[in-house]
Amino acid sequence: MKKTIVVCLILACVICSERSIGQSLSTEVTGMEAAWAFSGSYNTTMSKTSKISFSNINRLSSDYFGEEDVHMLIMTNFGYALTPKIKSTIGEIYTDGGGLKPSVGLQYMVSKKHFLTVIFPNVNIGKQSDLMFIFMSQYLRNISQKIKFVLRLQSLSLANSDGHIFSTFKFRSGLVRGKYQFGAASDLNFSGNECELAPSFGLFLQCQLF
Repeated sequence: MKKTIVVCLILACVICSERSIGQSLSTEVTGMEAAWAFSGSYNTTMSKTSKISFSNINRLSSDYFGEEDVHMLIMTNFGYALTPKIKSTIGEIYTDGGGLKPSVGLQYMVSKKHFLTVIFPNVNIGKQSDLMFIFMSQYLRNISQKIKFVLRLQSLSLANSDGHIFSTFKFRSGLVRGKYQFGAASDLNFSGNECELAPSFGLFLQCQLF
């Protein structure tokens, strides 16, 4: 039931923002050693003058042979621009381990000619609240008229009063041509208080749909 509510909320927001500006919908498929992952994100600004925005992040991953359950993360937020660089957020997050929780956060973004950096601390509120920290930094530069070089680092860390739950560090290095990105991928995943490492390496393919 909770999964259905989350999906309906996402679809409703996409439909309501059909005529909005600044829309961005991207998908990424990653093949790693013994597992696959699918990631998608949707971002939109409601109008030219509105300070309200909407964003959604989805991630699914599993092993290739179906021996483990699919791991799921769905994060939906409405943002309000306090300044051109700072945004407050409110929304919900669903994980297969922690269930559905409301969340609040503060997002800070810096955009330069070739660099983009986003810092996003977030609190997931429940019987046992989680502190989540998201970081993304990207370097993008033209190497020809049609091809760009991209270097990207993304991280997500999750902890609560019991200690460290999960962290992932994603490295992407590749080429951009039009709506497509492709190249080398490396993920470093750490679980539990012992921070048990599960590294994986492979290729990534990302498509910016519109």
